[in-house]
Amino acid sequence: MRRPLLLLAFVALLAACSSDPVKKRVWPPQASLQEVAVQDDGQWRLKLRLQNFSTVAMRYDQVDLRLHVAGIEAGRLSLQPALTVGPNSAEIVEALLTPADAAREPMDAVLRTRNGLRYRLVGRIVSGDPRGNYDIEFASSLNPVPGLDGVLR
Repeated sequence: MRRPLLLLAFVALLAACSSDPVKKRVWPPQASLQEVAVQDDGQWRLKLRLQNFSTVAMRYDQVDLRLHVAGIEAGRLSLQPALTVGPNSAEIVEALLTPADAAREPMDAVLRTRNGLRYRLVGRIVSGDPRGNYDIEFASSLNPVPGLDGVLR
Protein backbone atom coordinates (compact mmCIF):
# COMPACT_ATOMS: atom_id res chain seq x y z
CA MET A 1 0.00 0.00 0.00
CA ARG A 2 2.85 2.37 0.78
CA ARG A 3 4.59 1.65 -2.51
CA PRO A 4 1.68 2.83 -4.75
CA LEU A 5 1.21 5.93 -2.58
CA LEU A 6 4.92 6.70 -2.74
CA LEU A 7 4.91 6.23 -6.52
CA LEU A 8 1.84 8.47 -6.85
CA ALA A 9 3.44 11.16 -4.68
CA PHE A 10 6.63 10.98 -6.75
CA VAL A 11 4.70 11.35 -10.03
CA ALA A 12 2.71 14.29 -8.61
CA LEU A 13 5.93 15.98 -7.44
CA LEU A 14 7.57 15.42 -10.80
CA ALA A 15 4.55 16.86 -12.63
CA ALA A 16 4.53 19.92 -10.37
CA CYS A 17 8.19 20.62 -11.09
CA SER A 18 7.87 20.47 -14.85
CA SER A 19 6.81 23.53 -16.76
CA ASP A 20 6.20 24.34 -20.38
CA PRO A 21 9.05 26.43 -21.76
CA VAL A 22 7.98 29.84 -23.05
CA LYS A 23 7.63 29.57 -26.79
CA LYS A 24 9.35 32.33 -28.68
CA ARG A 25 7.92 32.83 -32.12
CA VAL A 26 9.36 35.28 -34.60
CA TRP A 27 7.07 36.32 -37.43
CA PRO A 28 7.85 38.69 -40.30
CA PRO A 29 7.20 42.33 -39.38
CA GLN A 30 4.92 44.58 -41.41
CA ALA A 31 4.90 48.24 -42.42
CA SER A 32 1.89 50.31 -43.38
CA LEU A 33 0.93 53.96 -43.67
CA GLN A 34 -1.10 55.40 -40.86
CA GLU A 35 -1.20 58.92 -42.26
CA VAL A 36 0.00 61.06 -45.15
CA ALA A 37 -0.08 64.84 -44.86
CA VAL A 38 0.69 67.00 -47.89
CA GLN A 39 2.87 69.90 -46.75
CA ASP A 40 2.77 73.45 -48.14
CA ASP A 41 6.13 72.88 -49.87
CA GLY A 42 4.78 69.79 -51.69
CA GLN A 43 6.51 67.20 -49.50
CA TRP A 44 4.52 64.41 -47.92
CA ARG A 45 4.84 63.82 -44.16
CA LEU A 46 4.34 60.10 -43.63
CA LYS A 47 3.44 58.31 -40.44
CA LEU A 48 4.73 54.80 -40.97
CA ARG A 49 3.37 52.08 -38.71
CA LEU A 50 5.89 49.33 -37.90
CA GLN A 51 4.05 46.23 -36.69
CA ASN A 52 5.68 43.38 -34.74
CA PHE A 53 3.65 40.15 -34.79
CA SER A 54 6.29 38.17 -32.85
CA THR A 55 6.06 37.01 -29.25
CA VAL A 56 9.39 38.75 -28.50
CA ALA A 57 10.47 42.37 -28.89
CA MET A 58 12.04 43.26 -32.24
CA ARG A 59 14.56 46.02 -32.95
CA TYR A 60 14.03 47.67 -36.34
CA ASP A 61 17.45 48.70 -37.62
CA GLN A 62 16.71 49.46 -41.25
CA VAL A 63 13.55 50.08 -43.28
CA ASP A 64 13.87 50.42 -47.07
CA LEU A 65 10.57 50.81 -48.90
CA ARG A 66 9.19 52.03 -52.22
CA LEU A 67 5.84 53.80 -51.98
CA HIS A 68 3.41 53.45 -54.88
CA VAL A 69 0.21 55.52 -55.08
CA ALA A 70 -2.45 54.73 -57.66
CA GLY A 71 0.05 52.38 -59.35
CA ILE A 72 2.75 55.07 -59.67
CA GLU A 73 6.03 54.97 -57.75
CA ALA A 74 5.95 58.04 -55.52
CA GLY A 75 9.38 57.61 -53.96
CA ARG A 76 11.67 55.64 -51.70
CA LEU A 77 11.98 55.64 -47.96
CA SER A 78 15.23 54.64 -46.29
CA LEU A 79 15.14 54.84 -42.51
CA GLN A 80 17.39 53.64 -39.70
CA PRO A 81 14.92 53.94 -36.81
CA ALA A 82 16.91 51.90 -34.23
CA LEU A 83 13.52 51.34 -32.63
CA THR A 84 12.45 48.41 -30.46
CA VAL A 85 8.83 47.36 -30.85
CA GLY A 86 7.33 45.19 -28.12
CA PRO A 87 5.78 41.79 -28.77
CA ASN A 88 2.48 41.91 -30.67
CA SER A 89 2.69 45.68 -30.81
CA ALA A 90 3.34 48.59 -33.18
CA GLU A 91 5.15 51.92 -33.18
CA ILE A 92 4.87 54.93 -35.48
CA VAL A 93 7.85 56.62 -37.15
CA GLU A 94 7.66 59.79 -39.22
CA ALA A 95 9.41 60.50 -42.48
CA LEU A 96 9.37 63.20 -45.15
CA LEU A 97 9.07 62.22 -48.79
CA THR A 98 9.50 64.41 -51.83
CA PRO A 99 7.12 62.59 -54.19
CA ALA A 100 7.80 62.00 -57.86
CA ASP A 101 6.01 64.51 -60.09
CA ALA A 102 3.87 61.74 -61.60
CA ALA A 103 2.55 60.83 -58.12
CA ARG A 104 1.40 64.36 -57.31
CA GLU A 105 -1.56 64.24 -59.72
CA PRO A 106 -3.29 61.22 -58.14
CA MET A 107 -2.82 62.80 -54.70
CA ASP A 108 -4.23 66.14 -55.87
CA ALA A 109 -7.20 64.35 -57.46
CA VAL A 110 -7.96 62.47 -54.24
CA LEU A 111 -7.84 65.65 -52.19
CA ARG A 112 -10.13 67.42 -54.70
CA THR A 113 -12.70 64.64 -55.02
CA ARG A 114 -12.41 63.32 -51.42
CA ASN A 115 -12.07 59.74 -52.76
CA GLY A 116 -9.71 57.09 -51.42
CA LEU A 117 -6.12 56.59 -52.56
CA ARG A 118 -4.74 53.08 -53.10
CA TYR A 119 -1.13 52.63 -52.03
CA ARG A 120 1.44 49.87 -51.88
CA LEU A 121 4.69 49.54 -49.91
CA VAL A 122 7.37 47.19 -51.24
CA GLY A 123 10.84 46.64 -49.83
CA ARG A 124 12.54 45.18 -46.79
CA ILE A 125 12.93 45.52 -43.06
CA VAL A 126 16.13 44.50 -41.29
CA SER A 127 15.90 43.66 -37.61
CA GLY A 128 18.88 43.50 -35.30
CA ASP A 129 17.38 41.56 -32.43
CA PRO A 130 16.27 38.96 -33.30
CA ARG A 131 18.36 39.09 -36.45
CA GLY A 132 16.34 39.02 -39.65
CA ASN A 133 15.98 40.40 -43.16
CA TYR A 134 12.35 40.46 -44.27
CA ASP A 135 10.81 41.23 -47.65
CA ILE A 136 7.76 43.45 -47.22
CA GLU A 137 4.76 44.03 -49.45
CA PHE A 138 1.63 45.71 -48.18
CA ALA A 139 -1.30 47.28 -50.04
CA SER A 140 -4.20 49.28 -48.69
CA SER A 141 -5.91 52.63 -49.13
CA LEU A 142 -6.05 56.00 -47.39
CA ASN A 143 -8.99 58.40 -47.23
CA PRO A 144 -9.09 62.18 -46.77
CA VAL A 145 -9.73 63.22 -43.17
CA PRO A 146 -12.76 65.51 -42.81
CA GLY A 147 -11.71 68.90 -41.45
CA LEU A 148 -7.98 68.35 -42.04
CA ASP A 149 -6.98 69.68 -45.44
CA GLY A 150 -4.28 67.64 -47.17
CA VAL A 151 -4.40 64.75 -44.66
CA LEU A 152 -5.22 61.14 -45.50
CA ARG A 153 -5.58 58.24 -43.05
